[in-house]
Amino acid sequence: MGTCRGRKRFLAQAVKYYQRQTYHDRELVIVDDDPEESFSPPAGVRYIKIKEPMSIGLKMNIAIEAAEGPIIQRFDDDDWVHPTFVEQMVGLMSKWDLKTTVGSVGSFVVLSVRSWKLAFSGNGWFLGGCMCFAKELWRKAPFRDLTVHEDSQFLKDHAAVARPKLTDPELYIVVRHGHGHLWQRFLDMPVDDIFEKHRPVHSRSLVEIMPPEDVAFYESIRKEASCP
Repeated sequence: MGTCRGRKRFLAQAVKYYQRQTYHDRELVIVDDDPEESFSPPAGVRYIKIKEPMSIGLKMNIAIEAAEGPIIQRFDDDDWVHPTFVEQMVGLMSKWDLKTTVGSVGSFVVLSVRSWKLAFSGNGWFLGGCMCFAKELWRKAPFRDLTVHEDSQFLKDHAAVARPKLTDPELYIVVRHGHGHLWQRFLDMPVDDIFEKHRPVHSRSLVEIMPPEDVAFYESIRKEASCP
């Protein structure tokens, strides 16, 4: 997981999601280039502070190199993750040859914090922010020195791999909160417009998916966004 300036409360929340994971043989490695704030990780979380600004791609490479396990699961620092996500992703990957496979999700839910809309992404995606792959595969072609499209370039550099996907959209929620998003456009449209105006409302509400404390966290962000 890479993080940067202005994301510490999202990072603290993301660590909670990691701690809830039902897959036990795991570790979280965080790489942070925030020049002002540091983060005090709980036990079992490795925190790497770097002094100079660095691209997302290079942060990923530092984190992966430091990771001890053979399977790498990428997470963004500001999205919501279901407690069984890692367990289900590892289960999916176990059915394939790890040397030639990159997994992800094929559909997901999008929370637009300002409008409080919960949208269904639609099917047919391969979300770069939560890709899973073998460390051995990564060594053949690490992430490029990019902050935008580093995930799609990674897939181009591993073009011949199989791409299995989890299909339950409630395993991963992309949170659009307005605090320094790097993913701004898709299909030549603003990302927020796509999910607020051009995707259907998800069939279940936020309170049916998340624990109350997670809903409360995003409600606090929403209140801030509504302030003049």
